[in-house]
Amino acid sequence: MYNATQLKEGILGQIGWRQNPDPSGGKIINLLDSATGLYFNDVHPMLTFENIVASIPDTSGYTYPTFNGAATYTKGEIVDDSGTLYIRVENGGTAGVTSDPLKWREYQVTTEFLREKTEQGIIFAIDDWIGRKSKLKTVRNLLSRQTVFPKGGDIVRTDSPTKKVGQRIIPKRVDGVLMKITEISVQNTVAGGYTVKVFEKGIQLPIYTQVVTTTASNQVTWQTVDWTFEGGKEYYIVYDSAENAGLPINSQYGMEWKDGKYFQIDSITVDSDLSTIFSETDLGFVGSTNYGLNYKVSVVCDYTDFILEQKALFKTLIGLRVAMDVLRHIAFNPGALINRNQNNADRLQLQILLALDGSDQSTPGNNKSLSKRYQEALDAIQFDYTGINKVCLPCRKRGVNYTSVH
Repeated sequence: MYNATQLKEGILGQIGWRQNPDPSGGKIINLLDSATGLYFNDVHPMLTFENIVASIPDTSGYTYPTFNGAATYTKGEIVDDSGTLYIRVENGGTAGVTSDPLKWREYQVTTEFLREKTEQGIIFAIDDWIGRKSKLKTVRNLLSRQTVFPKGGDIVRTDSPTKKVGQRIIPKRVDGVLMKITEISVQNTVAGGYTVKVFEKGIQLPIYTQVVTTTASNQVTWQTVDWTFEGGKEYYIVYDSAENAGLPINSQYGMEWKDGKYFQIDSITVDSDLSTIFSETDLGFVGSTNYGLNYKVSVVCDYTDFILEQKALFKTLIGLRVAMDVLRHIAFNPGALINRNQNNADRLQLQILLALDGSDQSTPGNNKSLSKRYQEALDAIQFDYTGINKVCLPCRKRGVNYTSVH
């Protein structure tokens, strides 16, 4: 388990792309920084700026809409602001100004192509590494899709709350442990919906909002969500019981919730309108009820921080993966303008595929393919089973062993 956005942001810039050597040609806007001194272009001689540009569709004839400061834009939209192109990097919201780096970045087609391939390659490489280590049983889930409360309450056991209600949830206070809620239900005596909000202590506005609907009276209807809670933080899942004419059905009647191994949960009432986070003085703690709420929960180990701390050890693996993905794009791009005739184009494609995958005719040990080097790089990062912390990978803590790639 990891946070893909944080990994891409944290690893981008460890390896760079070389700038176009042609002073009259198009320039890469960014992606040039290399904290390790390594460059993707150096992985293979055919990974040239000319070959990359030639494999990308020609957008010189495209006309992009003029930037409108009063408009609302979604992530990925491209606009023209006084002759300079910008791409939206924030998902939704008002336009703002194109100089705001949280909303916009300057757009250039080659740069954007390389950014996409680089970010994809980072995640693909990490996925391959985790997949390899999962087979060795060095990565595991702690809890998988457990239903928190009994599956459905006795319909004669109802609550008549006079305030907003819900639960406080505190995942186990260990770094690297995440609690995931994948499904939620609100059992009620009348079919209908509630607007369920999730607040994180210390954050003003809800971090998640979901309308949860019961399709039939007294029934349990599960609804898929994707909520992530970090270890050691406090969260509140709440709704207004007056939003529906029915009564919440109590599936915890006569029982006290016992703190779980991986998280603590307490039922609460809230003296608030739920528009913003509330103070602790607004909370009332209530036993023997769940106010109709139920969840399917998984608890997983999150390796984001660990990978970022060790990111220098992944440089060879990521460099090879990104280079391979771009080379394969060049080889299979049907619109490639790299050569003046089809024969040369076919020859180049064959050369790239040989470089990527090798040949059955190759002498063992000679002219090692990029795919072979990539597999060796995967093997070279030895993840110690004894691990990160006593919850995710118990026993001794020795971290990562790194061996050389030949």
